Amino acid sequence: MKQAEKHIVIIWSKGETKRQEIIADIQASFIVLQQFKITWNSVYFFDNLKRFYAHSLQEKSPDEVDAILTNKMAHCGKGPFTVLVFEDTTPKFETR
Repeated sequence: MKQAEKHIVIIWSKGETKRQEIIADIQASFIVLQQFKITWNSVYFFDNLKRFYAHSLQEKSPDEVDAILTNKMAHCGKGPFTVLVFEDTTPKFETR
């Protein structure tokens, strides 16, 4: 038997209008364990994003990281966001 897998999804502030639709879509296939509304101080928003994405951007130069995260904030917003923690009770692992 496969062990359940936990995941997170972030619904950034610019996606707020689709929040209920996204949650319903996730609930159709997975078990939502928790939901959090997060508000980062706008002074620290960029630095928090940098911490959050540090691992996936470690191969980038500091200038590339700054550009990527600046675009991320413009695209996703920097207001309050929702974090969903959900569980996949029947994960399927395969080579893609």
